Amino acid sequence: MISSHCVQDILPVFLKCKIILNIHKVHWVIHEELPRFMQLLKERHLTIQYNWYGISYDSMFGAYLLGVNKITVTDPGIHRLYQIQNFIDLLDTVLWHKPKEKEVAVHLITTEDQLKGELQRIHFEKIKVSFGTVGIDSTWEFDETGTIHTRHIVTDLGWNILLERGLDIFQQYEKNETFTFPSPLQRVRKCEMFDVTYLKNDNLSQLQK
Repeated sequence: MISSHCVQDILPVFLKCKIILNIHKVHWVIHEELPRFMQLLKERHLTIQYNWYGISYDSMFGAYLLGVNKITVTDPGIHRLYQIQNFIDLLDTVLWHKPKEKEVAVHLITTEDQLKGELQRIHFEKIKVSFGTVGIDSTWEFDETGTIHTRHIVTDLGWNILLERGLDIFQQYEKNETFTFPSPLQRVRKCEMFDVTYLKNDNLSQLQK
C-alpha cells in the first residue's frame, strides 16, 4: 500500500525517453531500450485511499501503454457524460504514449443505458470519428449477456490491469463553476478509495491478436 496522501509518482519515470518540442507538437521519442524498459514493469497491487490526490491515468497506466497495438477496456458503467469523459481521458493517455505515426486500437466493452442508449451510441460514434484523425481506432460494443462485472484494461502485451472502480476513480467537482477548485486536471483532484492490480499474462498477447 502506498503510504502518502499525495502520490506524485506511482510508477517509475519513463526511462530512456526524451521530449522533443517544436512549435506545433510535443511527442515522446522512445529509444531502442524500450523492450528492456518494459521488462522493468512489475506486477503490483495498489490501494488508493479516499481523498488522496496526485493520481492520474498517466501515472497509473502510462508506462503499461508504451508499445501497445491493441487495448480492450471493460467497464459496464460508461453511461453518463462524466463517465464518457473518463473514457476520453483514457484515450488521451493512449494518444500521448504512442508514436505519432502509429495506430492503436482501443475497444470498449460496456453496457447500454436503459434510458439513454441512443445518446450513448451518438457519443461513442463522435469519439470514434474524432480520435480516428489522430491514430486511435476507438470501437465499442454493448454487452448483452448481463454478466460483466469486472472492470479492467487488457493490452496486447499481456498486461491485465484490474480496476475496482473502473475508470470512475475521481471525486466529482462543480463543472459549471469556471473558477472553482479543483479543476478537471486529474493530478489535483481528490480520489475515491479503490484498488488497482497489475497482472502479467503472456498468453493475453496471443488472445488479443
